[in-house]
Amino acid sequence: MKNVIMRLVLRPFCWAASLLALTAIYGQPTPSGGNSPEPKNQAWTKRAWESLAQGKWTEAIDFAQKCIDEFGDDATDMQKVLIDEKAHEPPIGNVADPTEKAKIFDRGPLNDVCACYYIQGEAFQELASREKDEQKTKDLLKKSVDAYGKAAGYKFARTWDPNGWFWSPAKKAEQRKRKVEKLLKE
Repeated sequence: MKNVIMRLVLRPFCWAASLLALTAIYGQPTPSGGNSPEPKNQAWTKRAWESLAQGKWTEAIDFAQKCIDEFGDDATDMQKVLIDEKAHEPPIGNVADPTEKAKIFDRGPLNDVCACYYIQGEAFQELASREKDEQKTKDLLKKSVDAYGKAAGYKFARTWDPNGWFWSPAKKAEQRKRKVEKLLKE
């Protein structure tokens, strides 16, 4: 089971560098995490991405949870309004239209809460890959599935990649969730 977990966790690309680069688009939160110069959802998400990229899995989970706790209701409300309005999902990839790009960025809490659930899914998976106790490994993988499942529910969320394009943490989370669920059945 450990070999399968390691193959699932280790990817042929270096996501850590991309995650660190994501932080370049955000300002720095204050040490207290309180009176940051940018919205708190951005500050917590940035810190969660940084911690994930640095291999500080528990810290990544904790920072992500701060964003989820404070902005989860807002994200859910935004998602509900978009569904009720029968809005089209925002594009993935390069978005040339400045109005469309602004609409995506204006959904900050939605985008960040979804990203934070995705981060938690990744971090729980990483912790599982390092756990020696089989039951604890399964418990961590279940937490990963749960976090990915929550992220997958925010289909209107997008995450900005510093290379100049948007990706869907919800779609990526759904893919990751299916892989971890398969692993749990083995």
